[in-house]
Amino acid sequence: MSQAAPCLHSNSLKVGSRMSGLGLTGAVLSIFFGLVLLAIAIFDVMQWRIPDCLNAALFGLGLAAAAGNGRQQLVWALISALVMFGLGLVVRSAYLWLRGHVGLGLGDVKFLAAAGAVVGLQGMPLLVLISAMTALVFVGANRLAGDPL
Repeated sequence: MSQAAPCLHSNSLKVGSRMSGLGLTGAVLSIFFGLVLLAIAIFDVMQWRIPDCLNAALFGLGLAAAAGNGRQQLVWALISALVMFGLGLVVRSAYLWLRGHVGLGLGDVKFLAAAGAVVGLQGMPLLVLISAMTALVFVGANRLAGDPL
């Protein structure tokens, strides 16, 4: 395990892996994590936006889980969040420049940052892949139902 990236491990996408050493606290954090993600999904599907308070809650839970595993984990979670926020802004700007309209809202950019704090940089490729596949299923189901979005 590298000192520069202390939380690089094969189970990085699993929130429980970061929270497993926290006992009852980790179990409570996992429950809140699931509830916050459910609320984010509901808001995003129904209103096409992610409220700042939910992104802040997800970010806070990610930092709490990381802090429970030591200072290095907390620093890595903060670095991951900053990098993902920056990448989100780059993608948002590039889409706007190429297409002439916003394709990625700031709530989505903040969500990427919060997710970075939770899963770390090493977990983001899998998270983005799963998110993209879920979005394709959602769009396909809407198309089959006659809704072009």
